[in-house]
Amino acid sequence: MSSAEFADLARIHPEAFTRQRALLLPHRVSMRLKLRKGSIGDELDRFFGVLHPRLWHGLRLLAIDGSTARLPNTDDARATFGAPPEGSSVPLARFSRLYDVLNGLVIERPIESRQVGERVLAGEHRDPGQ
Repeated sequence: MSSAEFADLARIHPEAFTRQRALLLPHRVSMRLKLRKGSIGDELDRFFGVLHPRLWHGLRLLAIDGSTARLPNTDDARATFGAPPEGSSVPLARFSRLYDVLNGLVIERPIESRQVGERVLAGEHRDPGQ
């Protein structure tokens, strides 16, 4: 799985799997192939235990960041996320990211209507250890 040939077979377009990420292609494939026996947080802890992730005083350092995103102006987007706000021609969605700061990984990324507040979304992130 670590060979250039494997990456070539996995590519949909020439740019795929060319950047060096914290979670490399072989690690992503093996994580997806492994049967999950616990929560996502537990699985990530076990998985990174093998990869020796960076920790802060023995703990994962997590942060939450919220923002809005412009969506395509389609009937489906408007039905799901609401009409464009006043002064805009496209609907907006609100999202919140639970981020592993030291390892550069997004753990969770819910997306909702922009009517849902950033603080509400931040409060809904699961404890990744449960």
